Amino acid sequence: MTLATKGVFVRAITKRPKTILLVFVAASILLGCFAPGVKIDSNIQSYLPQNSEPMKTLEHISRDWPVDMIVLYVTVDEATNVATLKELDKLERLIDPLYNPAASDIGISRTNSMASMIREMHFRLTGIDDVPDQQEIVDIYLQIIPPEFSSKMVSDDGENAVVFVFAKNGADQAAVLGFVKEETGGLKFDRIKDVVATGIIPLSQDTTNWVADAMAILAPLSFAGVCIVLFIFHRNLKILVIAGVPLLLSLMLTFGLLALLPLSFSPQIAMSASILIALGIAYGLHLANRFSEEKKHRSPNDALAAVINTSGRAVLLSALTTMAGFCSLMIIDLPPVRSFGFGLVIGTFFCYVSSMVAVPCLLLLFDYEKKGRATAWPGLMKVLDHPKKTIVFAVLITLVSMAMLPAVKTDFDVTEMLPDDVPSVGAMMAYSEKFDAGFPGIYAVTGDIMEPRVLQAMDELQGDINAIDGVTAYSIVDFFKYLNNGQIPQTRQHAQLLADNMLSEKQRAAMLDEYRMRAIVFVDMPDMPVKELGERVISVQEVIERHNSGFPGTITGLTGVGAFIHDVVSSLMKDQFVTVSLSIVLVLLCLLVIFRSFGYSFMTLMPLLLVVLWEPLFLVMTGVSISLLSMMIASIVVGVGVDFGVHMTERIKDEIFEGRSGLQAVSEGISKTAPSLVEATFTMVAGIAPVFILGVDSINQFAGLTIIMLAASCGTALLILPPVYGIRYGHWLERWGKKQLEIRKIKELRYRLKEEVRKRIRGG
Repeated sequence: MTLATKGVFVRAITKRPKTILLVFVAASILLGCFAPGVKIDSNIQSYLPQNSEPMKTLEHISRDWPVDMIVLYVTVDEATNVATLKELDKLERLIDPLYNPAASDIGISRTNSMASMIREMHFRLTGIDDVPDQQEIVDIYLQIIPPEFSSKMVSDDGENAVVFVFAKNGADQAAVLGFVKEETGGLKFDRIKDVVATGIIPLSQDTTNWVADAMAILAPLSFAGVCIVLFIFHRNLKILVIAGVPLLLSLMLTFGLLALLPLSFSPQIAMSASILIALGIAYGLHLANRFSEEKKHRSPNDALAAVINTSGRAVLLSALTTMAGFCSLMIIDLPPVRSFGFGLVIGTFFCYVSSMVAVPCLLLLFDYEKKGRATAWPGLMKVLDHPKKTIVFAVLITLVSMAMLPAVKTDFDVTEMLPDDVPSVGAMMAYSEKFDAGFPGIYAVTGDIMEPRVLQAMDELQGDINAIDGVTAYSIVDFFKYLNNGQIPQTRQHAQLLADNMLSEKQRAAMLDEYRMRAIVFVDMPDMPVKELGERVISVQEVIERHNSGFPGTITGLTGVGAFIHDVVSSLMKDQFVTVSLSIVLVLLCLLVIFRSFGYSFMTLMPLLLVVLWEPLFLVMTGVSISLLSMMIASIVVGVGVDFGVHMTERIKDEIFEGRSGLQAVSEGISKTAPSLVEATFTMVAGIAPVFILGVDSINQFAGLTIIMLAASCGTALLILPPVYGIRYGHWLERWGKKQLEIRKIKELRYRLKEEVRKRIRGG
């Protein structure tokens, strides 16, 4: 903002604060009316990296098979008992498109369970479309089903069974899940005790709903917590309006604009609200504190002009650097992270706009004055007495942190990131334990599937995969072998005969394409920490690659839940360094553009660099593992934490421009800036702290580590940056300040001359 622009801006606000405020509030409310229309894409694909090999493989396979699945985890009495199977069959028919046309209309492709497999075998032999009444006949059919398949449908203890529900590709997954729950939720059975929907679709949908419900609780709590902190520090209810109203307006503007954009967002976009609450309050807080300070020796209008020219500049620089830091999150090929970063960038922009428009108007209208607390903390000047010791201390902490890098935990369990009180999460954990199938995967084989040599090659590949600990692969080959005394059919005609006469149409469709030139192979892995999961995924991929060279056809890579988790974690591990580095570079570039000095820019960034380098120490001390959430902390802290150094540097510059020596400027800067920085830190903590009530370990760790690093950012800006500036009694600051002061004086002189010319023209 140029001096001329600032002059026009200040004059407009001082002349008509009510009008400007009312217009801005009206515009914010108008745009905010669209906020409920933010388009949330809760389909599982919205969570996955779009350009990864597993995604490309999944899209390739989805041309012939539905890939999105709901697992009905059913608790029963004796899963293979006739009476139980009949109830299970009745349950399945409600959502089977072959028996309920509404299921097909809503987007269900097919279903499968032990009961329907037995019913279909019985129908082919007798023409009766029902589970047989005699247990002896059921037992015969059970012996025909390969254990590789039966073990995935009924548990070994007979207490649980599953019904697989496959959604059509492109179907509205929320509608499909709602239909399944509605159709199966109101029935009462004698032998079925409980039915819980789990699997990929329920987990994504339930997590989406959980996030929405959580934010409905967290946002008011965050706002209330921030208000309490503000009142404690200011002892004036006016500050709640001055800082709170602009924040609410910025949230309206943010989510209103997001709703109007032709974009869909992941549910995590809602989580940006907590950070924006803390950020927006901090901007208003800095302006209010400076206004209260300036008003002691100026008129309100002159005080506001001084605030716009000093703290307003610092807030602008804070907003630019914060947006630059958040931009780095948008390069990650993971929609939830990109949505989160985009929401923070847009939100930060509107937090700045609201703070610069609404806060000055409110300051004038309320004639604000801070009460109850000192506006300066002169005691902090003592940190300038030992600059060398301070620097040595910072270097030692950094070296200790770097030495702890090997001790940082890099393993975590994905299920720990999910809320325990969501039924689908508990059911998934139980399903994984009972059926060793928490992370289902698939790969496809292309070739003349009915040819014995192709079946033999598929069998050899599955055998090598099954040799990997904790991994189970099964396909149509297992049916053929089980129906042929453990042998691969010796002729193509034999294989065709088995497929046509011993498998139902539904079973064939589940494993073969209509031309029998492609087959799908299921690969299951139990729930396990991501490090072990990654090792198994890599092992499966290596086996596939080894067999692909001499295979009579082609084999795709592994895709599915396990492959996606491994791909996401490994890419985020790599991207974390890139995103943090990029955020630091972008922030540094913003500082260079504003300060036009590498020295000042680097010094402003130095406290933040230290905190980023201290992250390994914080991780080890808190026992937190690097997870999908903790990987984002450094970028978030870069975006938010840079504000502390910016405000400290800007205040020191202002003091130099007032004619103080370098050391005096540093002393005044730290004593006068400290209250605002500490208040801003407490408000950020108050804005983030409510997430602890959610009781999710991974989110608690994320919030806790973020709070620690933000507090450290404040601490380094207060206790380390000023002593560094004070080296050599701050003489180097004076030299730099003289150059900047000359530039500022020239700009001010040019502005005054223009104003004088305008006055004479109007008067003449």
